[in-house]
Amino acid sequence: MKLFRELIRDTEDELQQSTRPRSFEILSDMIKDSDDLDYIEMVANGILHKADAVQFTNFVKLMNKLDYKKYIDEPSLFDKEEAQMKYALITIISKNIENIDKDKLVKFITHISTKDAEFSLLLLSLLKSKKSQVLDKVLEKLPKEIIERFINILTW
Repeated sequence: MKLFRELIRDTEDELQQSTRPRSFEILSDMIKDSDDLDYIEMVANGILHKADAVQFTNFVKLMNKLDYKKYIDEPSLFDKEEAQMKYALITIISKNIENIDKDKLVKFITHISTKDAEFSLLLLSLLKSKKSQVLDKVLEKLPKEIIERFINILTW
């Protein structure tokens, strides 16, 4: 018994899954095209630490409840939200980008770039990573200073 004593764990915490950067990459690959919340929660619980899995699934549930269109129609509503909500909104907007009126999108990005530049740049970066044709249409209409800021960050 003394030989295997190091295999005995005294607390439940030691038995829990740990979260590493690679964990999120694996999670992303596994849930990429899924909208099934039960499946997403099950996978998150299997890959992430329990606390991280709860936080992640709550974030996904929040995203599914969001009416991103009201923020596109009235960008000043975005200013009143907390950071987690803003991240969720930017993520859901980028996911639904093909369904958004481009002029309203330009108005939204222009507005948030004056208050929360990092969120406007995050949205543009997500569009770039999707290789969406929307990015070209949006960049044509955005004010020059926003485009320059975006380019500077990309080339930094």
